[in-house]
Amino acid sequence: MNGLTCDYIAIDTNVFGHLTNEEINTCRHIHKLLRVPGKQDNKICLLVDAGNSIFSEYRRHLNEEFLQLRQRKSEAQIIKYWLRFAPKQSVTVNKNEQLWDAIYKIVPEDQEEIDRIFIYVAFKKGRILLSNDFKHIVNRRDQLKSCYTKGFCSKGADVMGSKEAYHRVCNTRTSS
Repeated sequence: MNGLTCDYIAIDTNVFGHLTNEEINTCRHIHKLLRVPGKQDNKICLLVDAGNSIFSEYRRHLNEEFLQLRQRKSEAQIIKYWLRFAPKQSVTVNKNEQLWDAIYKIVPEDQEEIDRIFIYVAFKKGRILLSNDFKHIVNRRDQLKSCYTKGFCSKGADVMGSKEAYHRVCNTRTSS
């Protein structure tokens, strides 16, 4: 596997942006977590929305950073892989669904529409959303996971910060 533990994952824009933040990306854990897979590795699919809101968000926030990273080859390669070459699966966001309503109640802030979309695509598929947005997403993890107990999404739905995800991957590898 590509440093991740499932076949599909949603990745919040801030995780890519934190590749260059040494205070957050301690020991380069995000580099290790999102590394470009070798030919022998399974390919992890990136979950995106069918309406392209996620790609619009990526372009808006990563385009300038990507240009600045040309001198930092490893970060540029990681971003380029995930945005251009990683297999993608599109998820149609249905704002008339109970899952959307539940997410909206947990993340009601007007400016956080894109956060709700990231959460929705991961939870709709019962997969992990990798995010370092502790204010609106990660610190609301327990509330968000209640979407499963209420029957609005699949059991595997979860939210993780990059450090937790990295430690889980490391523990999974050592216990295998």
